Amino acid sequence: MFQASIFDPGRDHVRNAQLSFPCLQHVSFVPQGETLTLNAFYATQQLLNKAYGNYLGLCRLGNFMADEMGLTFSRMNCFVGVAKLENIGNKRISPVSD
Repeated sequence: MFQASIFDPGRDHVRNAQLSFPCLQHVSFVPQGETLTLNAFYATQQLLNKAYGNYLGLCRLGNFMADEMGLTFSRMNCFVGVAKLENIGNKRISPVSD
C-alpha cells in the first residue's frame, strides 16, 4: 500500500522503443517512526533538462504524503538506471587565461 507504479496501459503500450513521458516508473513511501522516506526509480533520467524539476516535484510529493500521514518528510532517494547528459556536444573547453 506504500508503493505506486506509474503506468497507463492505454497510453504506455506502444511500439516505440522509448516513451517521451513518463520517465518515472515507480515510487515507494517508507514510514520509519515519525519520519517518511520517499524512494523513486527512473529507468532513464535526463539530468540536464529534467532532473532538478523532477526532484523538486518528488520532494513536494514527499512533503504532502508525510503531512497526510502525520509524519515528517525526512528524505528522497532517487535511483536512476541510465543517467543521460543530453544536449552536450564534444566541445573542447580551453583553460581560462588571466
